[in-house]
Amino acid sequence: MNIKEKDDSIILEQALDWLLLMDENGLSETQKIEFEQWKNLSIQHQKNWQKIENVQNKLKQNTEQIPKSIARDLLTHQKITQILPLNLMLIMICSVVIASIYFAHEQAWTSDYSTTYGEQKEILLNDGTKIHLNSKTAIDVQYGEKQRNIILKFGEIYVETGKDEKHRPFTVLNKDGAMLALGTAFDVRQENEFTTLSVTQHSVEATTQSTNQKIKLETGYSMDFNKTQFYPKQKINIENMLWRHSLMMVDRMNLAEFSKVIEKNYGLKVEADTTLSHQAELKISGTYPMNDLERLITLLEDTYGLEIKKNIFGNKLLIKKTI
Repeated sequence: MNIKEKDDSIILEQALDWLLLMDENGLSETQKIEFEQWKNLSIQHQKNWQKIENVQNKLKQNTEQIPKSIARDLLTHQKITQILPLNLMLIMICSVVIASIYFAHEQAWTSDYSTTYGEQKEILLNDGTKIHLNSKTAIDVQYGEKQRNIILKFGEIYVETGKDEKHRPFTVLNKDGAMLALGTAFDVRQENEFTTLSVTQHSVEATTQSTNQKIKLETGYSMDFNKTQFYPKQKINIENMLWRHSLMMVDRMNLAEFSKVIEKNYGLKVEADTTLSHQAELKISGTYPMNDLERLITLLEDTYGLEIKKNIFGNKLLIKKTI
């Protein structure tokens, strides 16, 4: 790869950062100025941004031609990118990133209720049911004459079922199966590989989607399952339920694990500087906000002597030790 190709690759990565920032939150007035300055730095910046815009326009016209399954292969397998011409590689990666954005946001746009990163929401349905939505969550509500169904598309919800005059069963449905409430309050968290069900009142009957296995989970227990099987139940960690109050509580969690919590809740990448060579030994404890990133940063900086800065795109946090 020659110098120009390396420059193009770096510029494209920056362009994708701008695209993600625009699509997720929109640009502030200051960021709009910074974006125009970045775009006008050189002809290469302008050409690479034009590539992304061209691919984006084509995808909007015919998104179904981009298989979502290729995203992981393209973005995680370096061998593929090593054998492709740079221009083709860049266009394919652009296509995957833009398609991923499109499909994820289409799910949110077409949902009855949804939240963004760092947002928690409570909704009250007409039967008295309360549903709490955690960060980056989307649901549909399908109430009929004979049933009450909640479709969890992605994210996490906590349900407090209302007393229905028609005595219709209440069920949460997702990619892994069905969860029938038996006069209860419970939490459902959907991950890529499994679903976690936690029951705080009464019980829930869960059914796997593919194998139709059934199990009844009682108060105080949590259990993971996927489309085909259930995993052993465990006692609920009540600290995991604090998200309903926009709080997270951790006890001696190492920095790498805590960084993953930030990434999941706020939708940011977190990078620890090499000066934090002892990061595995740094243990984070305390209660932190889930809807106020600036407050979270301030608490970490003041408590642990850290310096935490955002990159110019606002989508990464760099953590380093203060001198």
